[in-house]
Formats: sequence, structure tokens, C-alpha cells
Amino acid sequence: MNVVSPLKLPEAFETGISSIDEEHKGLIADLNDYLSSFQQEAIGDFDKVFPVIIADFEEHFAAEEQLMAEAGYSGLERHIRHHQQILVELHTLLERCRERGTAETGDVIVFFQKIIDDVSKADMKFVEFLLTENRLTEFKSR
Repeated sequence: MNVVSPLKLPEAFETGISSIDEEHKGLIADLNDYLSSFQQEAIGDFDKVFPVIIADFEEHFAAEEQLMAEAGYSGLERHIRHHQQILVELHTLLERCRERGTAETGDVIVFFQKIIDDVSKADMKFVEFLLTENRLTEFKSR
């Protein structure tokens, strides 16, 4: 396997909201577990694992969107569209792997990149909103 070290979310991408950060770490831990079980580039059982990972993303996104709705986040609709786009891309990746009949470690890395994309392009805007509204402390322990 070409992945030298475990995948890890950079500290700068932690939102400070416990539930969101823990879910991000859980998604990444699942990807690391999946990657560590392989000694080669080709991943054969992707069709069992990728749909589960996608479902985990969907669950995580729903939880994020619920928190944002509770906060009255003005960017919620944009954030939902962002989540929908990520899910379309992950489903497209799954279909490409099905067409090839296999997945590679690079395909798993795409899932990690989508977590980074979600945090850096969308979640941090929610954090900025909470800071601007002086409400981050209210959401930190959620």
C-alpha cells in the first residue's frame, strides 16, 4: 500500500464543535481501518464497504445540517447543496469502481479529500457564522 501514514484531519480543520469534530475523526478512522486491511493496491470488496462509508457521510451531513438549522445558519441551503455535490461525487466514484471491478487506495483517498473539502469549504464558514453571532460556546459541547 502506498499510504505511508494514517490519514489525519489537520488540527487547523477542527471546528471546535465536539459532535462535528468527533464525526470527522470517526469517518477518517473508518477509512484508515479500511486502508490498513490491504497489502496491495487493488481493493476487491469495495462494493461492500464504499456504500457503508457513503451512508456514514450521509448520516454525518444530516447531523451537521440539523445543528446548522438549530443555529439559524444563514448559509444552510448553500451548505446542503455542497453536501449533495459531495454525495454525487462519491456515488460517481463508486460507479467507476464497479465498472472497473475494483478500487484502489487512491479511491479511498478521494473519500478523505471529500472530508477535507467539506471542512475547509463549508464547515469553517459555519464556525465563522457562530463566531460572528457570538454563539460558538453554545455549540461547542454539542
